[in-house]
Amino acid sequence: AQSAGFIENKGQWTLQVQAKYALPNGMVSFTDNEGRLALIEEKQMHDLVHEVHDNPEDQVLGTGHTYSMKFGSGFYKTDLYNRQKDYVNYFLGNRPSKWATRVGVYRKMMMREVEPGIDVAWEMDKGHLKYTLEVASSADLASFKIQYGAVRNLSIEEGKLKIILPNLTVEEQTPYAYQLINNQEIPVECAFDLVNNSVSFTVGNYNPDYMLFIDPIVVASTNSGSTVNT
Repeated sequence: AQSAGFIENKGQWTLQVQAKYALPNGMVSFTDNEGRLALIEEKQMHDLVHEVHDNPEDQVLGTGHTYSMKFGSGFYKTDLYNRQKDYVNYFLGNRPSKWATRVGVYRKMMMREVEPGIDVAWEMDKGHLKYTLEVASSADLASFKIQYGAVRNLSIEEGKLKIILPNLTVEEQTPYAYQLINNQEIPVECAFDLVNNSVSFTVGNYNPDYMLFIDPIVVASTNSGSTVNT
């Protein structure tokens, strides 16, 4: 089986796509200014997989929803790290210009300088897709925001961020913030702050001479209260 990871763009997709990550119920596409999460309800995804298996010659369509996350100013450089041993080949259509071979799969992706002094690291953690804000001592965290697009509603419930879509709910768990000082992990109080569709982070006292890390974890909830890790 192919390893899970961030798939680089070697010309098989449009130029603005930097990388993609396949989820159990959808796909995350990272462009040069936002992340786009295309998700489908879990039961429908299960039914579609079986339909494709039983009728491989038929065109099978499903109904999902795509929402976006724009970090900070919205333009940044993307770097991929920890390439895995396996790779992907793409032969899309009859245009060789859209074919790509030995396309790399990586364990980690960085969005560099989404705001001055702030990077965003994406990776998997115990089966969950996680993004970590890496806030340098020179950064202005108070002015940093994540803008959510194409969502039905946003709310904060028991410290968690609820992202309501037409077909399912995405939940970002309560953020955990910390600093590494003298080889020790020092927790820092942290919470989501919500204004319309814009999310920021409120933090307690911390040492401004050291980098601050903020870790929300993304979990997609589907029908009947069940969850699928993303």
